[in-house]
Amino acid sequence: PPRGAAHFWACPPTQFFVGKVMRTATFAVLAATVSCAEVGSPITKVVQLLKGLASKVTNEGEAEQREYEQLVAFCEDNAKSLQHNLKNNGEKKESLEATIEKANADIEVVDTKISELSNSIAQAEEDLDRATKLRNQEHEDWVSADAELMQTVDALQRAINIVKKGLTHDGFVQVDQQAAQRLASLLQVVLEAKNVETQTKAQLTGFLQAREDKDDGLAAYMQAGSKTSADAGSAILDTLGELENKASGQRADAQKKETQAQFNYDMLK
Repeated sequence: PPRGAAHFWACPPTQFFVGKVMRTATFAVLAATVSCAEVGSPITKVVQLLKGLASKVTNEGEAEQREYEQLVAFCEDNAKSLQHNLKNNGEKKESLEATIEKANADIEVVDTKISELSNSIAQAEEDLDRATKLRNQEHEDWVSADAELMQTVDALQRAINIVKKGLTHDGFVQVDQQAAQRLASLLQVVLEAKNVETQTKAQLTGFLQAREDKDDGLAAYMQAGSKTSADAGSAILDTLGELENKASGQRADAQKKETQAQFNYDMLK
């Protein structure tokens, strides 16, 4: 604020200027009273002194009036600025309140989504846990089945080799006692396999039982050179070959299914 503001606020404007006017009037009266005094007398000097003092007081009053007017203008400008700031702050307040309200609404939406996602995650974890248990069980079943199929295929291939080695040029099958025992043992492995069909098992069982009824066992029967032995050797070779192809195919299909199941499980994670 301009100079004199402290004095202005210390003395209320009305009382301040009334005092000034009273003092000025007093000096004017005194000046008029002694105006008729003789020139050069002490009274004249006093009058002159009072006139100078009145002029000084008047000038000071005018200066203070100007300062007062400046202060009023400053206060008015400051008041306008404050009103403008209040208006802008009010608008900002409304804008911020709207922003806060929207933020609160967004928070509610996000909280809802978080809750939904949490439920989805929990459900997914449960599904994954069930899928993991199922996959582990499926894998264990496949390992067991694959081992059995591999054993079946191996037994069939070895049995086929024994029959082929004993097959003569005229269609008869001739094997020694040791080879016949190995063949019977291999066929027994095939009979115990879960993947062999019931009809095929019946054929192999009949073949073994028919040979065991002979006095000298399977080797003696296959070396007898009868027509029946030749026909039986060819039939058993065909049966074993068919079983080997089927078991190999089943094993290959099971391996593909296992690979696909593992891939699907990995994609689920």
